[in-house]
Order: sequence, then C-alpha cells, then structure tokens
Amino acid sequence: DEKKLYLGAAPDTFLGAGLQTARKVIDSGLIGQVTSAVGCINRNYVRSSESAPFLCGIGGGLPYDMGIYYTTALLSLLGPVSRVAGFGVRPQGCTGMDPSSGRMGEQWGFKSYNTAAKEMAFHAAELMLGVEQCEKDGRIYEMTSSFTRPLPLKSGFMNTTFEGKVRLDAEGALVQ
Repeated sequence: DEKKLYLGAAPDTFLGAGLQTARKVIDSGLIGQVTSAVGCINRNYVRSSESAPFLCGIGGGLPYDMGIYYTTALLSLLGPVSRVAGFGVRPQGCTGMDPSSGRMGEQWGFKSYNTAAKEMAFHAAELMLGVEQCEKDGRIYEMTSSFTRPLPLKSGFMNTTFEGKVRLDAEGALVQ
C-alpha cells in the first residue's frame, strides 16, 4: 500500500472449487501445520510464440502470462510474504517452423523472461514457485502429509478455474 503497488489475477483461479477446498482444508487444520508449498508450470513459449507473438513481448513470458495465477493461488492459501527472491532467463531466439503460422523461417527474439524460479517466504510456510520440471502441478506440505491442487488440462494449458477432485487418502493427505 505504501508504494501503491498491487498484484492481481483472475479471481476464478483462487475462488474456484479446487482451491476453495484447499483453503478449507488448511483453515480447518485437517492436514496439520503447513510447512511448505510447491507450484510448477511448464509451457513451450518458444513454439507458442509463433502463433501468439505477444508472448515474446515485455510481460508476455511464462512467469507473467501464467505464473501469476500460481502466485495468486498460493498467496490466497498461505497469506502474505515476508521476503521474495528469484531469477529468470530469456530464450536466445526462435525460428518459425510451422507453415500454417505465416512465420515459417522468420527469426525473432524475446523481450520477456520465459523461465523463472522464485522463492517466497510466507509467514506460514516456505514456497518455491518455478518452471522447472515437477512431478505434480502443485503440492502443499505439512509435518506428516501433503496434498495436491488440481492439475492442468490434458491439453497442457492450465485449467484456470482450478476445478478437480480433492480427496483425503488413507494416510490423511489430501490428493487429487
């Protein structure tokens, strides 16, 4: 508030059924004290940029175009942060390979980061949010168990409503 800086994302990402279920589980203490959380997304923006050139521009890379949804979701679940650290890289460039895109053979560069990792220290837990390979899309850990948030659509694009089943397994962990 002091610097008049605000962060926002589509409300359906954190008001959807999957994340609201996660919110209830955390608030009720069903899984115990949260100790950490991991959010992860992978998307081939080099290839995607051929048909969607805005992805190459400032603010169009994965951390900004999609990563903000994961950040918002975890902020809504775990609350404010006390510190943030991160790094990112930009692709060197790309050559069009899809004849139907109208950019076949054209070369272009990226003005936006396409790969990033950040750590946000929440008052409740630690979080590593990045675009490295992950076994699961999202996972929240506590002292003895963990649960996953709903995964992206089978198309590879994120289900921004975060719909999906969340269930308690035999060991007391919530899983998709």
